[in-house]
Amino acid sequence: ELMGPLDLALIIRDVVEENADLAQERGHSLTAELPEALPKVRGIDRLVRQAVVNYLTNAIKHAGQGRTIVVRARREADRVRVEVSDDGPGIPVEAQPRLFQEFSRLNKRTPGSGLGLSIVRRIAEAHGGQVGVESAPGQGSRFFITLPVARPGP
Repeated sequence: ELMGPLDLALIIRDVVEENADLAQERGHSLTAELPEALPKVRGIDRLVRQAVVNYLTNAIKHAGQGRTIVVRARREADRVRVEVSDDGPGIPVEAQPRLFQEFSRLNKRTPGSGLGLSIVRRIAEAHGGQVGVESAPGQGSRFFITLPVARPGP
């Protein structure tokens, strides 16, 4: 699959819309907060969508009940940062390094293969981007991925 310029705002709006029912079932408020002008990123549509979906479904499943989940995007120099934040219980700092490893599940009672976040990491790396999490117990979580801004074509 070829990398091309992608409209990230459109992808985010699609993913938020597609997961609105799932969020509603758990009593979450789910919104996208996007700047008016977001540069296109260079990437493979299917994979970038998958990364956003994985972060969002992760937040919906793990944030608890009745939380506020926001998907944001903003330009940072030659990257665009996409962030999924929730006001859930948060993740202890010592557990955070394991989050993006294959088959890592912090809570063994939660269903899932533990592959969701490692897939996001691999997608980021394939695009020359990065992933990370900012979280602390009682302060919610912000999972982010950065993707390179597409260079204008001829």
